[in-house]
Amino acid sequence: MAVRLLEDALIDQIAAGEVVERPASVVKELVENSLDAGAVTLRIRLEEGGRSLIRITDDGHGMDEHDAVLCLERHATSKIRSLEDLVHVRSLGFRGEAIPSIASVSRFELQTRRAEDPAGVKVSVEGGVLRGVSQVGCAPGTRVTVRSLFYNLPVRRAFLRTAPTELGHCLDAVVREILTRPQVDVLVSHGSHEVLRAPSAPDLHSRARALLGKVAEGLREVSFEDRGIAVSGLISPVGVHQGSNRGVHLYVNGRHVRDPVLRRALREAYQGIVPRGRHPVVVLQVTVPDERVDVNVHPSKTEVRFHSPRDLVDVVSGGLAEALRRHGITRQVRDDAFGSRTRRPDPAALPLPLSAHPADDPSFRERPPAPEPELPAWLAADVDPPSAPATPSAETGSPAAVPQADQQPAPSRPPVAPAAVEPLPVEPVTLLDGNLGVARQDQALILIDGLHLRAVLARASLERGGEPQRLLVPRRMEPGRALADRVLAWATVLEGVGLSVGAFGPGILVLKRLPACLLDADWDALLPSLARTLAAGGPAEQTAPPDAALDVLATADRRPYASIEALLADLARADLPAEPPLALTLPADRLRELIR
Repeated sequence: MAVRLLEDALIDQIAAGEVVERPASVVKELVENSLDAGAVTLRIRLEEGGRSLIRITDDGHGMDEHDAVLCLERHATSKIRSLEDLVHVRSLGFRGEAIPSIASVSRFELQTRRAEDPAGVKVSVEGGVLRGVSQVGCAPGTRVTVRSLFYNLPVRRAFLRTAPTELGHCLDAVVREILTRPQVDVLVSHGSHEVLRAPSAPDLHSRARALLGKVAEGLREVSFEDRGIAVSGLISPVGVHQGSNRGVHLYVNGRHVRDPVLRRALREAYQGIVPRGRHPVVVLQVTVPDERVDVNVHPSKTEVRFHSPRDLVDVVSGGLAEALRRHGITRQVRDDAFGSRTRRPDPAALPLPLSAHPADDPSFRERPPAPEPELPAWLAADVDPPSAPATPSAETGSPAAVPQADQQPAPSRPPVAPAAVEPLPVEPVTLLDGNLGVARQDQALILIDGLHLRAVLARASLERGGEPQRLLVPRRMEPGRALADRVLAWATVLEGVGLSVGAFGPGILVLKRLPACLLDADWDALLPSLARTLAAGGPAEQTAPPDAALDVLATADRRPYASIEALLADLARADLPAEPPLALTLPADRLRELIR
């Protein structure tokens, strides 16, 4: 068979296979072009998850007629001019492939105008074929309309998912692009509904709260520089993590990337801090010299290649670990050589009145011996603590009579206080594995079960109405038709605890609002478990979910605590006495055994 040059239209469609995978790819490329054009206002409209319509309007600097037509040619770009520019590229786009690739697989229209021009220009393309160029009245900036994506590639169109799935990917793409650009005002609508609103914000933390929701409230700021590598952003404390890595947002020189080198650095920094199988929430901006990173690796521009990956890992992981320590976050759980979990509190975080440490522990040999603590006489000696002063008699003013032999002796420990009394004053000591709190009251230790405490607080919150939080992107669930129908039958009752659920097809549910205490729960497992506690026929006369359903929801919050102070604050907020199973008090005799 003879070798021939391919036609330009076929070349564009081949290139589109690398650049345009789904509607979210189109959104990403067009938003990047708008940001490169200096836009600070973006209006994005989608229909059918972007399959039938994607329209992005910006207030960037726009183009004249010559540039508007030329941008449809492959490898036509305003971002670079020479090989030297490619080495030092800082713009998001530079390859000149996105616009012609998108136009080759859609019905494409471009309207653009520079501020100094009296009129704008409209360019129409269908399937990669130019259909017309004309003048048009429009505001300064650019509006790109993409209709009927993959209309001329039915095989590719058949691989697209449902509208909610594609919408979710489009919103994720928008969030990734604007998360580190708080000055950009963004509105995304789907059909007639507003699905994402992110007005301009003063700083990164404010933008993260607007886009990532409640999980961003606990993030801590970080900034450091070493070996010419600068790192800044937001990192999560020990109690903030998720079951997937969707909360990991990595940027290199302003570009969102999916880079294994940076993810390795994150794993090293958070090793032993977040449980196995969980992922931290971070927004990390890494700036490296242009000559030490290659951004021209893949047409999607989400992959980069570092010239010194080991240096990058050392700087990022070491800097993050130090930042976590400065915020009081230390390794509390580690994996031993066999992969099992070993709970070891940091000895420096245990201010217990212990007189000595084990002599064979090498970690203490290097430290000067601690001074012998002065213990109360009743604790040092093997005697009972002194009793309270005798109460004067109301008649004689003398001490009350001692109980006779036939009277019941006074209890050795006071009875548990009722729930209405003030919480017992305690002194924080440490937190073990994020869920076992150790506090001290007088000369006794108190061990607090953090998981049970969270369940108590979650149950109280659910019974009050669940403090519902609206999801920016409704979450799609597929528990199956039987379980989905069962949940829908209880939908009105579940609204009372802050859980708003609707139908999205046979066996498919969509979560619109969730109780605030369960935003980070594993709903893929939680929703089927909840459904199985509900009667198949729906509620009879019940106005609240059954106790079994509340128990399932209440025990779903498995997040560890960030600090012992946070756990004690929840204990006080729970308005409960420090008694089992929330807390276990070790009396003086047991404490003496520990000291010995």
